[in-house]
Amino acid sequence: MKKFLAIIPGAILLTSCVSQHFNGFRTGAITNNTDHSVSSEYSLCRGVATYSFSVRENRFINCVIKTKAGEINFSISPIGEDSIFARSLTEDGEYNVDLPKAGKYKIVVNTNSHSGSYYFNWGNVGNN
Repeated sequence: MKKFLAIIPGAILLTSCVSQHFNGFRTGAITNNTDHSVSSEYSLCRGVATYSFSVRENRFINCVIKTKAGEINFSISPIGEDSIFARSLTEDGEYNVDLPKAGKYKIVVNTNSHSGSYYFNWGNVGNN
């Protein structure tokens, strides 16, 4: 019985994880992924990072970009659908984006010799 109980918490954790794929390079990078956010700070980054996650209803995503040099592009879309928000930046930016429905979403971050950081947090509008 103890073995069965030990497996259940692990299965629950897997259902709420953020999926990440990165193709490129980062120097001096500090990255952090949680169930409700992803972030990366680096001295130089060139490449594409893709994050997939699920949300319940009444959600938004807070996007914070800090730029010291270079260019960063990002988009947010429901998986399998067109982008609902996209920006190309060479300076700092902060945006709150409504996610129109519950479901699976992806964030694609494309950096071109970018120095700085990005932070994406999807939180509840109202109560949890």
